[in-house]
Amino acid sequence: MAERRYYELLTYRIISSSRTPGFVDFLANAAVPAWNRQGIEPVGVLSTLYGTDMAAIHVLLPHPTIESVGESRDKILADTKFLETGASILEAGESNPAFVRMESSLLVGFPSMPS
Repeated sequence: MAERRYYELLTYRIISSSRTPGFVDFLANAAVPAWNRQGIEPVGVLSTLYGTDMAAIHVLLPHPTIESVGESRDKILADTKFLETGASILEAGESNPAFVRMESSLLVGFPSMPS
């Protein structure tokens, strides 16, 4: 039987649609490449078009092990290329935040559908 995979679903709530393009660029040019350097791939990035009061960007990270889930945040924050490339978003001040809320969910593949 195949090993069950772990999936981390991140949802970023963006209060101003004017901030969405900059956040999408941050994901494309800084975050996704950094996750890929950790072996987390393919990364799924989706946006909500209807049904919420504010824009939402959803990121699905497939992890090979539960340890990968726990270690990935520390690894990305130690990635100097990520920190340099994403500085405009990572260092955004309180007066103009890139997002106002980040939600994280952990999902596990079913025994009959491990990935």
